[in-house]
Amino acid sequence: MFGRLGDILRSYLHWNEDFLYGRDFEEAWEELNQFLLHPQEPLYRKPRAEPLRGYAQKDRSSKTYRTYTRPEKFEPSRRDPQEHLRQDYENLEVAFKSDFETVKKQYKSLLRKYHPDRFAQDPEKYRSATEVTKKLNESFNRIKEYHEHRS
Repeated sequence: MFGRLGDILRSYLHWNEDFLYGRDFEEAWEELNQFLLHPQEPLYRKPRAEPLRGYAQKDRSSKTYRTYTRPEKFEPSRRDPQEHLRQDYENLEVAFKSDFETVKKQYKSLLRKYHPDRFAQDPEKYRSATEVTKKLNESFNRIKEYHEHRS
């Protein structure tokens, strides 16, 4: 981010023209907005082939302005809205993005397998089964909530 700011300042100092409407300024502004709105995501910056200059550049020999074409907008890849549930699907031992009926069926079978009442005579197994059951319940409830809000 500071590299981009330095490039803009160098561009402004070298070309004595109003840079507020230049392409470099607009791209830096968009990058700053992206950073402020989504600080947890990495910055996506497309490498440049041409050197940094103002959007309109005065040709010194002919006293005309040479303009650059605007580059295509670079959109960062959008995260999958279901990505935060990946670990929950793994906890329930189903494939990622499985349909809700499959998840529900697997959840019930895992609950039968790890239910604490099956291990009542062994305190150590009882504690571990309670922890597993708690994790299964939390994972299933998050997936269920996602599917309810989506439909």
